[in-house]
Amino acid sequence: GSILILDSEQRLRMGAAPRLPEAYNDAIDGVAVGPSVGSCGTAAYLGRPVIVGDIASDPLWADYRELALTHGLRACWSYPIVTAENKVLGSIAMYYDMPRLPSPNDEEITEMARYVAGIAISRWHAEQALQQRAAQLAEADRRKNEFLAMLAHELRNPLSALVTTLELIRQTSDADQREERMEVLERQSQHLSRIVDDLLNVARISRGKMDLRHEPVNLVRLVQHLHEANKAVAESGAVDFSVEVEPPEVESDGLWVQGDEDRLLQVLGNLLSNALKFTPSGGRVRVTATADGENALVKVIDTGEGIEPAVLDSIFEPFAQGSRSLERRQGGLGIGLTLAKSLVDNHGGSLEAHSEGVGQGSEFILRLPLTAERSDAAAKRPAPADESRPKSGFRVLLVEDNADSAKALSALIGIWGHSCRVAADGRTALAVAQEFQPNLVLLDIGLPEMDGYQVARRLRAEERFGHDRCTLIALTGYGQDSDRKAALEAGFDQHMIKPVNVARLQQTLAELAS
Repeated sequence: GSILILDSEQRLRMGAAPRLPEAYNDAIDGVAVGPSVGSCGTAAYLGRPVIVGDIASDPLWADYRELALTHGLRACWSYPIVTAENKVLGSIAMYYDMPRLPSPNDEEITEMARYVAGIAISRWHAEQALQQRAAQLAEADRRKNEFLAMLAHELRNPLSALVTTLELIRQTSDADQREERMEVLERQSQHLSRIVDDLLNVARISRGKMDLRHEPVNLVRLVQHLHEANKAVAESGAVDFSVEVEPPEVESDGLWVQGDEDRLLQVLGNLLSNALKFTPSGGRVRVTATADGENALVKVIDTGEGIEPAVLDSIFEPFAQGSRSLERRQGGLGIGLTLAKSLVDNHGGSLEAHSEGVGQGSEFILRLPLTAERSDAAAKRPAPADESRPKSGFRVLLVEDNADSAKALSALIGIWGHSCRVAADGRTALAVAQEFQPNLVLLDIGLPEMDGYQVARRLRAEERFGHDRCTLIALTGYGQDSDRKAALEAGFDQHMIKPVNVARLQQTLAELAS
C-alpha cells in the first residue's frame, strides 16, 4: 500500500515508506486528483472511500491500467485522509495481487485505514504549526532588524544635532545665537530621553514588571494640559488644534478614572504627538472627551496621512510602522503605540485605531472605566523647616561617580545660590557628610563598593541626618516603581530619574530652602 498526500497544486505526492515497485511510485507521484484518476485520486477528490475489485476492467483505471497490471496490482481499496475541518489531505491506497471485492464494512481494514489516516493528520497539523511558527519567527526577525536599523537612525539624529551644536558653541562666540543653540541642546536631549524611556517601558511591560499606581485621575485635566503644552507645536506646523469636552457638566465635573496619572498622560501624549506629527500644514487635529455610559471616552482625530490597511491590522504590535523608506520624514521607533495599548489594557480599558486609508486621516479611541472617586485637590505642603535648615541657600552634598555629570550639576547648584560638595563614592560621601553637615544630599544609587541605599541607611541611622534635618533625594537611572519603593524604604525623601529634570530640581531646592 501507500500514503499519498496532496500538494498545494492538488497533486498526489508519495508519502512515507510506500511498499510498491519504484517505477509505479514514480509514475503515480505528481498526478492531479480528479473524478476518474484511479481509486486513490478519486477517493481524494470525492472525500470518501473508493473500492475497485478488478483493475483490469474498472473504468477508473483506464489511464493507469497497463501500469498497474504490469506491476501485479489487480484490486485497490482507497481511503481518504480528511481532517476534522473537512480538509482532504490525500488518500491511503491498499492494493491486492488478485481480483477481489473488498467489503466497505471490513472493520479490520477500515480501522487500519483510520489509524494510518490519524497519523497522517497529526503529522500534517504538526507541520502546519511548525510552518506557522517559522513564519512568525521570520516576521519577528524582520521587524527586529528593521527596528534596530531605525533605532540607530533615531539615536544618531539627535546625537548628530548635539555634537554639531556643541562644536558650533565651542568655535564661535556669537552671543545672539546662544539662546537658540541652548534650545537645540535642550530639545535634542529631551528627545533622546524620550526614546530611552519608551524602550525601557516596553521592556518592563514585556517582562510584566510595569507597576501602576491606582488613584483617581481626571482625564479632562490631562487633555486640557496637553492642549496647552502642544499649542505651540501645532501653530509652528500650521495645524488647527482644538479640544472639545462635552457636555458642559463633564467639563466642570471632570472625567474621573482609576489609574496612574503619569502613565495615562503618556498614553494621551503619545496619541496627540502622532496626530500632530503626521498632519501636514493646513490640517486639523481634534481631541474630544465625553462620558459614554460607564466609560470615559477620549478621541484623537486628525486629517493627516492616514494608515495603510495592511498596517492598521498590526498597528499596536511591537515595531509595527508604515513605510520605512529612506525618505521617511517623521521618524519614530514603532513602539509608542505598543506601549500605549499595553498601558491602556493594564488600566482595564481599550484603545482602537481607525482609518479609511492613506491620505484619509486617522482616529484613535480611548475608553477607560469611570470611577466615582475623586482626588483630594489640596496640595501636599512640605513639613515646616527645622531651625537647623538655612533660610536661603542649602549645604548640598552631591554623590555622583560620573565626573562630568558631577562637575556640571555642582556648578548649577552653585549658580542657584547653594553651597555644594562632591563625593564620587559612598565611603567618601559618609566622611564628607560628617564634616560638611549637609542639609540636602543628592545621592546616586549605582555607586562603587557601597550603593546609594546603604549610604542612605547609614546617614539615617544618625540623629543629625534625620528627616527633619537632612533631605535625601535619589538621583538614579533606576526608574521602576519598585525602585521608588526601595528608595523610600531606604530613607530617601524623593526619587528623581536621570537625566535630571534641571528645572524640577531647581524648583525643589528653592522650595526646600524657602
